[in-house]
Amino acid sequence: MTRVRSSFAPLSAALAAILMAQPFAHDAAAQTAEAPAAEAAAEAPQDAAPAETASSPAQYGPEDVVATVGDSEIRLEEVIAVFSALPENVQVLPDETLWDGIIGQLVDETVIRDAALAAGLEEQRDVKLAIAAQRRAILANAYLNHVIAAKLTDEAIEAEYRKRYVDVEPTKQVRASHILLKEEDTAKGVLAEIREGLDFAEAAKEHSTGPTGPNGGDLGYFEKEQMVPEFAEAAFAMEVGEVSEPVRSDFGWHLIKVADIRNRPAPEFDSVRETLSQEMSTQLAQDALAELRAGAEIARPETSIPPSALRDLALIAPPSDESAPESAPAPKAEETAEASDADSEEKAPITENAPESAPTPSPAPAAQN
Repeated sequence: MTRVRSSFAPLSAALAAILMAQPFAHDAAAQTAEAPAAEAAAEAPQDAAPAETASSPAQYGPEDVVATVGDSEIRLEEVIAVFSALPENVQVLPDETLWDGIIGQLVDETVIRDAALAAGLEEQRDVKLAIAAQRRAILANAYLNHVIAAKLTDEAIEAEYRKRYVDVEPTKQVRASHILLKEEDTAKGVLAEIREGLDFAEAAKEHSTGPTGPNGGDLGYFEKEQMVPEFAEAAFAMEVGEVSEPVRSDFGWHLIKVADIRNRPAPEFDSVRETLSQEMSTQLAQDALAELRAGAEIARPETSIPPSALRDLALIAPPSDESAPESAPAPKAEETAEASDADSEEKAPITENAPESAPTPSPAPAAQN
């Protein structure tokens, strides 16, 4: 089932990058070493004590503590939540690697969070806005997921499949080959050769200027709307085995041979199930939003605020650090000159041994075939 983006996505993206950068040679070696042990276990006597399997009752719960940072506890449920939001190509890493990586990331974030709280950053306007935005997004996502989970059942997906592919007017398809030529006279000459016994596919290989020439001009199955009108009208009016007179289109002159006519077959359910699920999830979310908006009292009062105000980041910027020392007032020019004259006889020029400053970093339609 397609779900709305998880609120753990930023954390998971950063964690995924860290995990994928780690070497896993030791994990591969460990898996290799475990193989003989598994074989030995299979040969063990039947009265041996059964090993715990995935179906055995879990010896842990969601609130079990896996790490602490001061008085803060990191629980198993938090580790599982982060894991569930990781990309699939990261979830296949060894459990031990993921376990240590996720817990380590949660510990690091907790340490940093505690430092932020101690610094009073939770009360900053920009931080409050960010927390509120995350809370709003999390709740919105949770509600949409709730709606999708309730309505996107196996029965609903199967019903949509039948609606789209089974209980519909059959769509006619034609399988044809063609020979594309630049001039009408040339097309008539090739047609004469075909009627005298030249194989159509061989004629296509020898004369066609289109990209399908090398494979005998075969276009495969297509529907009427997939072709340019002139080509489509001719092909769909022909019988199987028939060769057309030269047909003109924007691409040149076509000789067409129809190989088969059929109704478009319905795709296998399993081959389109995921696509149906994704499309239905999107539609369910859009329908839920439209219903909520229709029932909400939404108002946008007249205001003098210009749209450009959204770029005024200073309005939500954190306050400047008042604890930073103030810069000393610049000395007057005459004072600087006097001090320089007084020191020139006693001190070597400052620039003589000064280190160099670091450089500032620079910031076609099928008929064409």
